[in-house]
Amino acid sequence: MNFLLLLLLCSFFSCSKLNYLTKQGIGQFKIHWNSVDNEKILSDPKVKTHIKDKIKNVEILKSYFYTFFSQKKTSIYSKTSLLDQEAVTYLVIATPFNKLKALEHSFPIIGTVPYLGFFDKKDAMNFSKELDHKDYITYVRPVYAYSTLGWFEDRILSSFFYFNQFDFAELIFHELFHTLFFISNDVTTNENLADFFSKKLLEIYYKNNDQFNNYKMQMNKRKILSRVLVGKVNSYKKLLSNEKIESKEEAISFFEKFYQKEILIHFKDLCNKENIEAKYCYPTKGRWNQARFVAYMTYNEKQEKLETF
Repeated sequence: MNFLLLLLLCSFFSCSKLNYLTKQGIGQFKIHWNSVDNEKILSDPKVKTHIKDKIKNVEILKSYFYTFFSQKKTSIYSKTSLLDQEAVTYLVIATPFNKLKALEHSFPIIGTVPYLGFFDKKDAMNFSKELDHKDYITYVRPVYAYSTLGWFEDRILSSFFYFNQFDFAELIFHELFHTLFFISNDVTTNENLADFFSKKLLEIYYKNNDQFNNYKMQMNKRKILSRVLVGKVNSYKKLLSNEKIESKEEAISFFEKFYQKEILIHFKDLCNKENIEAKYCYPTKGRWNQARFVAYMTYNEKQEKLETF
């Protein structure tokens, strides 16, 4: 790349954004370059049976999905990429310490997104630290699947294979839905719709499966947790907007008091009441902060409204 072209690109994107796009472009290219035709993998005696079974299942789910929506089947998932890490990308979500609002990033064509994704975990952690130093509160989330929205021919990723039978099917339906429907500049609506329709399609697909009944019971219990948690996050958002928070340290302390009282204790009681095993009581698991609240709402905020349609 010559110097003049570099200057022109930097003036259009900013050099830091250009560096980001270049790195992620290379990461996407590697996934595509290292992928192998499904037929070749399925005929390879060195490939483990459980991997072959997953690939066959993707092809079955894909055919069902496009038939269900009366759409022509695309070439998506005709190749598989075996990754050298568990997750395919890592999202960095950030929010100002005194607001429950995602830091947004704008790009040509795809519009505005409430996070940045990194193929290299180290890059994600470095960006998170950079934002931390600027007084943002951050959350780094592993991602096991994503859609390029038709810009590339998406691959089956080995990160899919960590999911159980029903979560796996829901994941495939979720990502395939993005190939049919996408609203520019509205990640929250896109993800909520994909989540809603993938769950509904999952119920239809497995309606005669006895094992699915137990899974569905757990899924319904998770819906209870989700509805309550969305309400709690909205309550926190209102409290934060009425509070005069003047430093990141003060914001962290304010959040911790809310989390201990309104999330940790409340959801332990709720999970006991609903007979939900502790390992599935996700609001009490892992590290929660304002940025994780924002990440959670991206996928769940509109679920209750969608259920009413």
